[in-house]
Amino acid sequence: MEEYEKVIDEERKQREPKIEEGKEPTDEQKQEIMKLRQELSAKKLDQFQTYLSDIEPIVFNTNVFKSVKLAVTPEELAVEEEKVKALATFLKETAVETLIKNMQRNEGVPTDSQSLSEFFHQNGVNIRYLGYIAEKIKKENMNFMKQLLEREVVVRCLKHILNIYIRDIQAQDLLSGAIAHALNCLLAPKDFVKRLDEG
Repeated sequence: MEEYEKVIDEERKQREPKIEEGKEPTDEQKQEIMKLRQELSAKKLDQFQTYLSDIEPIVFNTNVFKSVKLAVTPEELAVEEEKVKALATFLKETAVETLIKNMQRNEGVPTDSQSLSEFFHQNGVNIRYLGYIAEKIKKENMNFMKQLLEREVVVRCLKHILNIYIRDIQAQDLLSGAIAHALNCLLAPKDFVKRLDEG
């Protein structure tokens, strides 16, 4: 696919109207450029569809490492285990490293929880790897990203803890108190929390 992209890029350079240096393109040239880019994008998309149709789909059986009996032979099980191990290796050695490199760039860097989640998914990494990535960038000069990842880990942990307690509360009037207590434990100064616990 990379070779085809080079071919398309070369075609674009050859067919794109030449604009004099320091001058703005005319409306006619802008339309021509736009039509050319649409045409080349359609060509690239067609080539990509052809490329996808030639590839045999890969299916991963993630149950191979669970303690359940699978209706497969030991040889098939070994093959499935190797595929999942190769996927895990790719994820940790390639996808995570690419994500970290993309974090080091200054453009498109996430700034909040939603954009962080989208950023992870755009790079093919599940959000469950937050802690792993936070650990990997500990020694890097990426203070903002470290804080964002740590904050996200804490917030997600608090969300799970609150969900457990909220499910167990029978009386709705106790709900606000439980949430306030959890937030006090997380955000209040230590001496204040100590006084709360002592009553």
